[in-house]
Amino acid sequence: MASVNPILLEKETSNWVKAQLAVLYTKEGLEPFVCYEIQQFQLKCLDDICYNNGLLSGTLCSSCCAENLVKCPTNKICNVGRGKCRYHRNAATRFNPAGRPNKICHNFTTEIQNVHRYSDPSYKNTDATLWYGNFWEVAKCFMPPDGYADKASSAETDFNGIISIILNHKAFQGKIKEDLNNKINMFERARDIGNDVRHSSKPEVEDLDLKKYFHLLRQLLSDPKYLAQDTHAQDAKIKLTELENGPLVISEQCMEKVLRDSKQ
Repeated sequence: MASVNPILLEKETSNWVKAQLAVLYTKEGLEPFVCYEIQQFQLKCLDDICYNNGLLSGTLCSSCCAENLVKCPTNKICNVGRGKCRYHRNAATRFNPAGRPNKICHNFTTEIQNVHRYSDPSYKNTDATLWYGNFWEVAKCFMPPDGYADKASSAETDFNGIISIILNHKAFQGKIKEDLNNKINMFERARDIGNDVRHSSKPEVEDLDLKKYFHLLRQLLSDPKYLAQDTHAQDAKIKLTELENGPLVISEQCMEKVLRDSKQ
């Protein structure tokens, strides 16, 4: 890897780059964990729906869009203005309470609703016709409501999106010791770090703040219930320690990724 020229970076700017990398490494350490859990949720939903409705195992649907599954109006998703819904754009996308004959998609919607911590899935993000072939379309229901519709994989999803899945999907509590119902839990605080670094008015971070960032992110990756034994999380933790204690060394490709992420 190529070293960044120290002449080009003031101390606080170097700290900002380190903070961006710390968030990136943490996100990459969590990705496999999040992907596996969401994929297992997707598969269980499909199995349960088929079993409970007397359908053949593997019965799928790819014809219902998200608009067919959301009532009109629904708070934060579709709002009727001047008598016209801005979400349900035409007859083909209107809510269909009867659904298709096997009602797979409506049952899937119910499952997603039930496991969302706040019963408030982000249906605007997702293409329901892909729920059966791309588990990440299911994952997007647990992300913030805006800015994720075009993210087709975990690699394309930012730290905020990854952390939001953990916070919003209740099943993750089973593998995390930290109480995710506590509004000041370390995953919430880590999300704040990501937002603070990304949306800072200047690309600068003070030494003390940087130290706090590294401490919290390592603590998160050390959660004893699962992540402390997870290879990817522990590899990320090693990267954080090396990044904090060593000189700033970053490839041109990685620097481009940092700058790209900071502009999203």
